[in-house]
Amino acid sequence: MTEANSSAVVAELAAINRRLALNADSLELLFRGTEGDSPRSLADAMAAAGAAMTRANESVRPDAVWARSVEPSPDGPVVFLDLIGTAEQNRSWLTAFTEALTHDGWSGTVAPAPAPPSEATVGLDTAIRPAAYLGFRLAEEPPPGTVGRWGPPRWAVDTGTTTALCRYLATWAALPGAAVQLTMGRSRVEFSGGGIAEHLVWAAEHDHAAGIAYRAPGVVRRADLGVWGEATCQVGDDNPNWRERVEHLRAPLLQFADRLDTAFVRTGRYEVISWMDLGGAVPALPHVTEAKVHRNRRLWDRYVPDAHGIQVVTDAHLSRLGPLPGWDVRPLAGGRHLVQARDLEPWFASGEPDPAVVAAARADFADVLLTPEVIKAEG
Repeated sequence: MTEANSSAVVAELAAINRRLALNADSLELLFRGTEGDSPRSLADAMAAAGAAMTRANESVRPDAVWARSVEPSPDGPVVFLDLIGTAEQNRSWLTAFTEALTHDGWSGTVAPAPAPPSEATVGLDTAIRPAAYLGFRLAEEPPPGTVGRWGPPRWAVDTGTTTALCRYLATWAALPGAAVQLTMGRSRVEFSGGGIAEHLVWAAEHDHAAGIAYRAPGVVRRADLGVWGEATCQVGDDNPNWRERVEHLRAPLLQFADRLDTAFVRTGRYEVISWMDLGGAVPALPHVTEAKVHRNRRLWDRYVPDAHGIQVVTDAHLSRLGPLPGWDVRPLAGGRHLVQARDLEPWFASGEPDPAVVAAARADFADVLLTPEVIKAEG
């Protein structure tokens, strides 16, 4: 391993080459700055790493070595090299990257980022994994084509709600003795120690994604924040008591109902990390694709992508619905309402809701379902 000069940023070439020997197609590099007399924030390190990445990309042929993005992690910025060249080309890129950071007054090391923990979870091959999808009211309207500071469009929910949500989810997902995975942008790391909620807050406000997953034999709980107020929670376990899973998933909907445009619970057998997973939902969405749901975020406070056994709706949703004799409607704060099927068993007791129950529910909610005609009429 290369020893770091206290006044420079040094690449650990031996460790980098060992990682490339395992995977020569891409590389994740961690820039770990050395704390000096005036410690700098992760935001400062992200900005410096982004500028150094740009200079390094410009120093080599773009078809040789190329880094696409910089993402945060608890240990520092992670640079994603999506195109790897020859040993000489890689060394030239790394030299330009470390020299740019050194020139800007940084010291520390650049080394392979810690490999993310395995996604495998013992005993969950056949487990039912219901997921809650929450759409938070935005503090700003998402302009088309907006690019965030270090990646895709931003979370865009007010700081107070974000902080409360992250602190709540860190407790909601916790499992004693479980392995913990933290997601910050594209970076996924094994996490230990305290302060995970504050890491979630930082990532949500500075990047495009943040998430935590607690994994133990036979059980997984995860919570993820994505773009434009999109959050998901999921429980997967071998517990035969499906009602306990549903109750645990419903809790975040009730906790934050007054700040939601819409929220609902769906059942599936796959891991859910964002609203994009609606594309593989069970059953399939009735009228529009997941992409059209996502693109029409501004309509969520009036329309829903499907009918669900449990969902939170607004006054605007409810005003267009007729009688709901098979449903319990419970007023919540902020003009929101919990609408829940009186019989939840056909919705959540197995891996897929009963088709007849789903068809009847879609008829009940027909006037608030998102359709191509609605999208066209709303411009």
